Amino acid sequence: AADAPLQAALPAVLRHFRPDASVAGLLDSLAAESDPAYTGWAARTLEILRGRSPLMMAVTREMLLRGRDLDLADCFRMELGVVSHAFTQGDFIEGVRALIVDKDNAPRWRVKTVGEVSEATVQSFFDSPWPRESHPLASLG
Repeated sequence: AADAPLQAALPAVLRHFRPDASVAGLLDSLAAESDPAYTGWAARTLEILRGRSPLMMAVTREMLLRGRDLDLADCFRMELGVVSHAFTQGDFIEGVRALIVDKDNAPRWRVKTVGEVSEATVQSFFDSPWPRESHPLASLG
């Protein structure tokens, strides 16, 4: 659509949000944006991302990469498992606390920086809490 909010920034979006870019690489890339047409967008995007959970940004990146090769039913199953882990070992509850409960907008993330996110921790979000045959969404196509 011609009036899509990101349409004007699409070249920069495609350049910065590459599948081969790590979260740290994405943040560095946004910080280095020098094209005057995109510096404002990049700065706003960087500010938003720096306020998010480093761990959950890495998990989301992995989820998007995995989802490219899955059918819809497997995407739903994967997402349900990730959401379950987001409550138990992720930062969902802390984000809700900081934004909605205490309204201090000062989340205390489990992992403080993108550089501290371990690949093993990210991968653990994709270990299904349920055996495939007893997964709550097992009956999906």
